Amino acid sequence: DLAPVADLDIGPKHVMRNRAFGSRRGHVARHVVAFTRGLQDKGVAAAVKHFPGLGGADRNSDAGPAYVRRTRRQLRKVDAVPFQRAINNGAQVVMLSHAIYPRDGGRKPASINRFIASTRLRDHMGFRGVSMSDAVDAMTWWFDGDIGKTCVATIKAGVDVALLANYV
Repeated sequence: DLAPVADLDIGPKHVMRNRAFGSRRGHVARHVVAFTRGLQDKGVAAAVKHFPGLGGADRNSDAGPAYVRRTRRQLRKVDAVPFQRAINNGAQVVMLSHAIYPRDGGRKPASINRFIASTRLRDHMGFRGVSMSDAVDAMTWWFDGDIGKTCVATIKAGVDVALLANYV
């Protein structure tokens, strides 16, 4: 199941308002862990998303380039909490966002960013399950519309699955 959403409902644009469990990291983490356990206890892998946190984006990444300009400390001590707790409690899949995190990851979107997809998720967070991108269709702007290049860059970044959702 491509759920649960582990993002926090925070500003500046509240892009996750209708999808997030709330804005408080502990509250969101409890709901994400419960949702994940509920799915996985019935044999359905949960995909915790959108790592490393899309709640602070300036727009929805489905609409084009999105930036999360939160500090490294905010991203690691606040936004990461629901993801870390889900990972610690056995989440089998983590979905990476397409947002750009200039203060913790640089200028490349997370789903094609080796630092975020490999170092942050695998080394820092200790995740050993399957990583997947959000729908790569929404990321082709980075490669002038080339879906093939988008998929290759996703896999080269260390993501296990490049999700094709709407491409025909």
